[in-house]
Order: sequence, then structure tokens, then C-alpha cells
Amino acid sequence: MHCQQDPQGGFTLFEVLISLIVVSLVLSVIIPNAVSDYRQTANAYRRIKALALANRKLIDAVNRNDPTSAPLFGRSDNMSWTLVVRASKNKNQAIQLIKIDILISDTASSKLLATLSSQMLTISP
Repeated sequence: MHCQQDPQGGFTLFEVLISLIVVSLVLSVIIPNAVSDYRQTANAYRRIKALALANRKLIDAVNRNDPTSAPLFGRSDNMSWTLVVRASKNKNQAIQLIKIDILISDTASSKLLATLSSQMLTISP
């Protein structure tokens, strides 16, 4: 018995179905990984921006003559920042230890993104 082939060629319905199943299986593995990678990249980018903002605010506070007069909170680039300054003086009031903490959080989720700390010692005559 001899099979006749279609002169136009092409794929059978079964072959198309199998190829669609294979493609859907491959996509079901690739898409979740791509979404996860995108989320991780977005989170890393937000943390880098938060650290840059914290660094700018920390440098601004340290460069002031009186870090305790720096603004204590604010918002920038969908992030809120808080400046915590603690000063302690010794008995003769000449030496002052100033600890500065910067906390950066996401304004939408209030999730803490970054923290930076610095300490400085001031000596007044």
C-alpha cells in the first residue's frame, strides 16, 4: 500500500498540537524566572538609589557645623528619609560625640531600604 502525499505539503494537526505543547512547557519555565529576575533587578536598583540618597544626606549632615540642626526627615524619589542625630557631651562640655543615622524607606510600602551610620567627635575650646 502506497501513501499519497499532499502536493502542498504542511503539518498535520497532531504535529501542530505537539509543537504547541512543547512551546507552552518551555514558556511555563521561562516566564516565572524572567519575572523573578525583573523583580530582583528592580529591588536592587531601588536599594542602590536608597543608598545614594542616604550617602548624600549623611555627607550633608556631617559637613554642617552643627549636625543637630540638619533637617530630620523628608521625601525624595518615592523614598522617605529620616535623620537621627544623637549628641553626648562629657562633663566639661568640651568634647562631643555625635552619632548620625540615616534610614531610607519606600514611601509606598514603608519597607526599609537602607541605613547608614556615622560618628564624629567634636572638640570645642
